[in-house]
Amino acid sequence: FGVLVILGPFALLISLATWSLAPSAFCLVGGLLLSVPFTLQINAEKAKFVSIAENTNLTFNPDYHFTGEWNPDSPILWGELDGMSCLAWFRREPHLHRNWSDHKLNSRKTSNLVFEIMYKRPIGLDLRVYPQNFLTAMSDKLIHGLFTQVQDIGVGDPAFDSSFKIQARDQELVRHFLTPERKAEITQFYQFLDTNAKLFFMTTVQDDRISAIFARDTRHLDPAMVTNVLIAMRQFAERIDQ
Repeated sequence: FGVLVILGPFALLISLATWSLAPSAFCLVGGLLLSVPFTLQINAEKAKFVSIAENTNLTFNPDYHFTGEWNPDSPILWGELDGMSCLAWFRREPHLHRNWSDHKLNSRKTSNLVFEIMYKRPIGLDLRVYPQNFLTAMSDKLIHGLFTQVQDIGVGDPAFDSSFKIQARDQELVRHFLTPERKAEITQFYQFLDTNAKLFFMTTVQDDRISAIFARDTRHLDPAMVTNVLIAMRQFAERIDQ
């Protein structure tokens, strides 16, 4: 954005100067100069993902266009991270948006960057575990409806039950699965995210994967932070899947 602010007026002046020569020259020169900031921004986006790929030995998709609507069928990064499949891609997510004209909160869908680590084998409980907070509560309302009661299984641990929302096909089996050791692993993993990733990621423990959403514009993406989070996700996936 800063590059656009600096080069934009310069491009406009050069373009206006060419208008006296010919309208076609005006269009050509103006278009070329105004495209420079966007090209620089796209290259900066690519460089971040290339850095993540180099840090994790994942494969970067050089054909990803990084313009217009994100393509959910085309991953940006993929491969194995210490023996577990890893994927980075964009998907459409419900998003809470404030309309400043009438000061109301509205729902719309936006493209969010998602990092996923797949387990070597599914847990088999249709499991979902994620923190209970304002953001996840709003997300549940957007996905399931304002008056829909979302499943939340209690496991008999007041501290854990108040911190996490648990969903599964079989309540008794999930209580058996969430041993004190696994609950401690989940708690420590989310404490790591709170300390190192702040509110950038919304992370869900699922039946066959761990899914982490980067909830801000990719211009704020820190390759070193993403690398640390991916490594932590991979280590946690191995421990939770044992």
